[in-house]
Amino acid sequence: MKPSAARVLAALLASAALAGGGCSSCAGVKGAASDDVAMVPKETAAVVSLNVTRARDTALWRKLLDLRDQAVADGRKADEGHRQDGGAGADDKNAPPQSYEEFVSHCGFDPFTQLDSAFLALPPPPGDGEFALILRGSFNKDKLLACGKAAAKREGSDLVETEYAGKKLYNDPSGSTFLSFLDDKTIIVGGREWSKKVLDLATGKQGAESARKNDELSALLKKARTGDAVWGAAVVGESVRQQLRNNERLAQAGSMKDLVGSLDFTHGLDLQLLVDLGSEGDASGLAQKVSAQIDEAKKSRQLMVLGLSSLVEAVKAESQGATFKLSMKLDQRQVDDLVGRAMALFQSAAPRLGAGLPGGAAPSLPSPGGAGGFQPTFPSAAPRLKLNP
Repeated sequence: MKPSAARVLAALLASAALAGGGCSSCAGVKGAASDDVAMVPKETAAVVSLNVTRARDTALWRKLLDLRDQAVADGRKADEGHRQDGGAGADDKNAPPQSYEEFVSHCGFDPFTQLDSAFLALPPPPGDGEFALILRGSFNKDKLLACGKAAAKREGSDLVETEYAGKKLYNDPSGSTFLSFLDDKTIIVGGREWSKKVLDLATGKQGAESARKNDELSALLKKARTGDAVWGAAVVGESVRQQLRNNERLAQAGSMKDLVGSLDFTHGLDLQLLVDLGSEGDASGLAQKVSAQIDEAKKSRQLMVLGLSSLVEAVKAESQGATFKLSMKLDQRQVDDLVGRAMALFQSAAPRLGAGLPGGAAPSLPSPGGAGGFQPTFPSAAPRLKLNP
C-alpha cells in the first residue's frame, strides 16, 4: 500500500523529529514536558520526549553533525554523477528532493536548526493506529504544505483539507494519519481520533481531559528524569504482561507494572531504566538473570576483539525492592572511543559490503537523500518512521 500524502508530509516532519527534540526557548524542561502532557488525551499510556537543546552543545552532538556533513557531501557527489548521467531529477523540476540539502531548500525545514521538541504519546494497546506527536519549533507552513502536495501529486493523490476546532487538518481520502498546524511553532501529527482530542485540549474545549488527569502516568512522570536528552514512561497493561508471560525468554518480566527510562549525554553517556514489578522476588530474579547475561557477554571474544568490553562492563543490573534497575555510565573518553570504533568498523566493512552491490560501489554514510530521492515512509498502524535513502 502506498503511503498517503498526509503520511508523507507527516513523515517529512516526524522523521526529522528523530534527529532530536527539546525546547530551545524553555528555561525549565519540566515546564515544557508539563505543557506537552497537558496536550495529549487522558488515556495516554506511554510517552517519549526528545530534547535536542540539551544535546546541541555536547561532544556527541558535534560528532553527529560531522557524520551528517559527511553524508551530505557523499550525497552531493552521488547526485551530481546521477544528474550528469541523465537520471531522475536531472531536468525534472517536479522531481522529489534528491538530497538533504534539496529537502531543506524545497520544504523550508532543517531539523538540526529549526526543530525544538518532539513529544510522542501512545494509547494502551491495542492502539488501532492512534497516537499523538507534538512537534515544536520554527516551521514554514506554506513551504511544508507545498512539499506535501507535491509528494501527493507524484503518488496520483492529493491532500484533503478539512476543519476541526477552528484548525485545518490535512490527510488524503484513505489516510488515517492527520496533520495540523496549531500555530507557526507547533505541529500536531496523529491518528484520526487523537488528532481531534489534541486539538480539543489545545483550544480549551470544555470537558476535554488531558494526561495530567491520568494518575498512574502522573506518578510515573514524577520519577522520570525529564531534564535528560531523551526520556520516556509507560504504564504496562495486562495484555502486555500476558505476552511477556507467554514468552519463555521474557517470562521473568511477566509481572511488569510500569517502566521509566532516560538517556543523557551532556557529560559522557548516562542511561537508566526503572521497571516496577509485582514483587521483590520478581525484581531480584530479573536482576539476577540480566546480570548473568551481562557476565556472559563480557566473555565474548568478538566484543574483546572490537574493544567493546568496557561498554558491557559499564552496564549494571540490580533490584531495589520491587523495582528492577538497569544503568550504564560512560565518561566522555569512553564515548569518544566507542564512536571512533563504530566509525572505523563501518568504514572497514563498507568496501566488503560494496562488493555485493551492482557495480561494486561501496555504500556511503546513511543520508536522507541520494539518487533515489528523499522518500520517508510513515506506516499507519504505528508511528514508526524510517528514511529510505
